[in-house]
Amino acid sequence: KFADNKKLRRTKKQMKARFWTEVHDGAKLFYLSGLEKTGRYPKTEVHNLARFISVAKFRPLIWRNHHPYVLTDRFEEVTDP
Repeated sequence: KFADNKKLRRTKKQMKARFWTEVHDGAKLFYLSGLEKTGRYPKTEVHNLARFISVAKFRPLIWRNHHPYVLTDRFEEVTDP
């Protein structure tokens, strides 16, 4: 829990900046406020996340577009049978 909204906003901004530098610049982050007494997340937050996922247009991978084929020298099964 955060004492005031200013501290919460600053922490979210720092988390977003770090996520953008380490994972993907411009990625969308969803902050869930926490579990309710029923053990579930708030319905509106889950609804917003589901809406975003359902309408998201996934971009094709750049590497895959520039490399339409892969040449392999050898393929080995490394898992136990």
